Amino acid sequence: MIGRIIRWKRLMAGWSMNALAKRMHITVSHLSNIEKGRRKPSIEIEIWVSEIFNLPTHFSEVEKVDSECFYPWIKQIVSEEDFDKIALIRRIQKEKTLTPQQYLASDIFAHSLTTFTRKKKQKEIMEFLHTIYLNESLDSELRRAALFYLLMNALNKKQFDEAEKYANRYIDLIKSDEQEERVCMLLRRSMIQWNRGVRADLLRTLTEIKSEIDQLENPENFLVAWNYLYGKCMIYYGFIDEAAHFLEKNIQQPKTEKQSKAVLELISKILLFAYTDKITPEKKSIIATIKRNAANHCFMLNVVPYIYTMAASLLNFGKTEEAKQVASLAEEYPLTSEDLPNRQFYLILLNAKEENQAVVECLSEQYFEEESRIAANPFQAMDVCKLMIQHFEGKNQYKSASKWGHLATKISTTYFGTRSLA
Repeated sequence: MIGRIIRWKRLMAGWSMNALAKRMHITVSHLSNIEKGRRKPSIEIEIWVSEIFNLPTHFSEVEKVDSECFYPWIKQIVSEEDFDKIALIRRIQKEKTLTPQQYLASDIFAHSLTTFTRKKKQKEIMEFLHTIYLNESLDSELRRAALFYLLMNALNKKQFDEAEKYANRYIDLIKSDEQEERVCMLLRRSMIQWNRGVRADLLRTLTEIKSEIDQLENPENFLVAWNYLYGKCMIYYGFIDEAAHFLEKNIQQPKTEKQSKAVLELISKILLFAYTDKITPEKKSIIATIKRNAANHCFMLNVVPYIYTMAASLLNFGKTEEAKQVASLAEEYPLTSEDLPNRQFYLILLNAKEENQAVVECLSEQYFEEESRIAANPFQAMDVCKLMIQHFEGKNQYKSASKWGHLATKISTTYFGTRSLA
């Protein structure tokens, strides 16, 4: 296990075996044998490793820290997805005498919060973690740590198929008495399924998850995520009043320090602002929350696409300058291909307001280059079609207007049944 710790620390530092071997004054083959567990490191090597990586000078052979308390505590910190909380884990690693497995598992869990950073040894890190979670002889907590890192890495890369695979394998390792963690991971998997476009199955799954939440001692810890997902499903299927009912619950929840809940509360406010007129959350409070968390990369990665949703809504209200100010809050953050439609929709509306007609035509054609964009947000796609129909009718180009009309009809019948386009 010491060899695994050394390999993990080397990979996270981005060093080659040759670079570390030189620092430790040993040969590469000797280091390789240590990392693979073929040779036990000498006391001198353990001292070198301790100094280089700031590791404990020794690990406990027997468990001095109760794992039944230690691992849930670590996972609770990690579930909040707050980068600053890594310092807490580091302090415990220094203050407590841990077994090698406890140390490695806690370190992998801690680093799962920073998987958005670019690692020099990314491929080797993935291979190392795969060897851990596939090794059934290892303790389930260490295997879960490896799976959690892989899951978070896949999520930050928007690789949702991979993420769902890791989530399912993590769920398989959860013990029967760990009901809260099971619900937490089921909700996380549901978020992944939403991003994968599995909407019809998701409604059924969410109903089943709700029954599990109701059986928990502290169900309120999970209701924010459930309300958020169910509200988004209702918006997707056009049940706006029902969506508002569930999204409002998130705004009415007591304030929390947990980052994940704060993100869902903010997105719930933006969705209410954008899609309903039943309740219009205070625009200034939304903007203030975004600005307050602008330096938090984890927070902003989740929020940025919805910032463009809010900016598009402001354009629909005729508030062009305010829309530009809101959109500017997202400009420093890159968007993945899955997130681009929200930005593209905002740019279509902005250029339409500013009468840049050639740009509007080009952006609208680009919007429909991928079928998945329609499936992700049929309401948005319908709005683009309506805008283009009006645009071409204004130019007396009825053939082009008819083309967009046929596309609107197709979207309507596919996603909204026989409902009127009006």
